[in-house]
Amino acid sequence: MPLEIHQQGIFNGHKAAVYSLVGSALNPDIFWSADGNGNIVQWDFAQGNMGKLIARLPEQIFSLSLYEQEQFLLAGGMNGGMYKIDLLQKQLAHDIITLPGTIYHSTEIGNKIGLCCKNGTFYVFDKNTLQKEFQIKVSDKALRRSVWLASENMLAFACSDSQIYLLNWHNNSLVQKLAQGHNDSVFDVCFLPHEQVILSGGKDAYLSIWKKNMDHSYELSHRIPAHHFTINRIVSLAPLPYFATASRDKSIKLWQNETYQLEKVLNSEKNASMHRYSVNTLWWIPSKRILLSAGDDGNIIAWNVLFH
Repeated sequence: MPLEIHQQGIFNGHKAAVYSLVGSALNPDIFWSADGNGNIVQWDFAQGNMGKLIARLPEQIFSLSLYEQEQFLLAGGMNGGMYKIDLLQKQLAHDIITLPGTIYHSTEIGNKIGLCCKNGTFYVFDKNTLQKEFQIKVSDKALRRSVWLASENMLAFACSDSQIYLLNWHNNSLVQKLAQGHNDSVFDVCFLPHEQVILSGGKDAYLSIWKKNMDHSYELSHRIPAHHFTINRIVSLAPLPYFATASRDKSIKLWQNETYQLEKVLNSEKNASMHRYSVNTLWWIPSKRILLSAGDDGNIIAWNVLFH
């Protein structure tokens, strides 16, 4: 079945690189972005290119997560600051918590929040009180991203030591270390639950596919030279049978879930209003079939994904 991609619009209010996007599951018209000037902006598709600044934080923001039921955003910064932003009051709702190094990502795990930090430690907080409960030393290098594999009660970590770590959440023990997939820092991991596959990408520009074995371990299945430069982000386009990668080479690529065949390339050669510099992050809105992308040029682009 053919796949079509059309640019729907551009949100261009940021004056610095955009590093993180997050959207609402309850209202798919709403999403938020965070940039290198510490600005957190709320956008509404109904309002077009009229973003609303809801917070200005004192450092570059690399991580932004939404806790919709509790009505707050959690932002993580380059200098280790963690900021809770009340979405009802549109203001900081908690004292700043400082961790020893850049916060690259946060993951919701039940009533816990886990933060990936530059020092290779995963810091776990109570979601309601933001009190730190414990920490897990995963590596001596930075943890760039984590993904919660709920069906397996397991966490997967993308790490700057070129490896991926799988941890049992029940007892925080190392289940498996995935090596040989990358020869430099791993920037992202993505889980395709239906296919029982882990995807990873990073600084070496390779896309690695790890398939689950009968004994529940994961084995390297494919290693694809996917981009010219760093793969910054990988997202599943479920329920569509595709996933997307974003890269420092200024492109976005869409791939088939089962065959890993490259299906579409979005770059400046094919679209004059494409990102001019690195594409840093992606966010998928399944109910609208819209893929959001953002990058170093400060632009956020909405792409309609049509699958016939």
